[in-house]
Amino acid sequence: MKKRLAAAALALVLLLSLSPAALADLNLAGVRAIPNQKLSFRTGPNTAYGELYTLPQSTPIVALELENGNGVTWVLVEFEYGGSRVRAYTGLKRMSLSGYVPYANHYALSRRLVSSAEVYAAPDMLATVRASLSAGTSVTFLGFEGAYCFIEYRYGGELNRGYIREEAFWVDQGEFAEYFPDNYGDTYYAISSYSPLYAKPDLNSTVLAWAPFDASASYFYYAQDGLPRGWYSLYYGGMHGYGYYMDFCDLRFPDPDTAHEFVQYDW
Repeated sequence: MKKRLAAAALALVLLLSLSPAALADLNLAGVRAIPNQKLSFRTGPNTAYGELYTLPQSTPIVALELENGNGVTWVLVEFEYGGSRVRAYTGLKRMSLSGYVPYANHYALSRRLVSSAEVYAAPDMLATVRASLSAGTSVTFLGFEGAYCFIEYRYGGELNRGYIREEAFWVDQGEFAEYFPDNYGDTYYAISSYSPLYAKPDLNSTVLAWAPFDASASYFYYAQDGLPRGWYSLYYGGMHGYGYYMDFCDLRFPDPDTAHEFVQYDW
């Protein structure tokens, strides 16, 4: 609660201080990409990072950001594999983009975990677990996404990237052990069996993605201004869209029925 109130208070300052161009630089919306060959993936933008797998050319992907490594351009993309979200890197030459994709602008802060953490393949607790790190492990903090931290770490002697919950850096509730930049985001959870992410804050608009129950979506405080009551600006599946209050909530629940009973009462 302390963290949320502080972030909400800072949101107004951010809105007043950031220009539209600066907001665009935060890259809250990926673009759909069309593969032109098989896709070979790694956990980072370089052949020094862990190798994953090769998927067919028909794999639907969303491109998030670009980064150079080994003299070539890599793309961080999001896709589904084995029924869950995955983020991984592949070469730009393997696809054509449907729109502008910016270059990455990461922090590179060396930090230690204060508690053990599972490293997820995407900012989602339903995503594949890439590694389990123990308290005291040194990692490189790259940035926030909602209640997740994008990190770089070594595992099994190999360099990798992935996502951990921000609590792994907390000494206690909402207090980081070391300096971190301000986090203006939070995580909301899908509370319907499949929660639609709409292109507009309108139940009749196009559905960009379907989030399964308990999936994580990123919520940014500065993006909520002026929305109709009951709507949230969210980031899920690499896409920016809008979620309805009956489909997304900042609390987790054991099942959709319990969740819907709560939100109907709460609203």
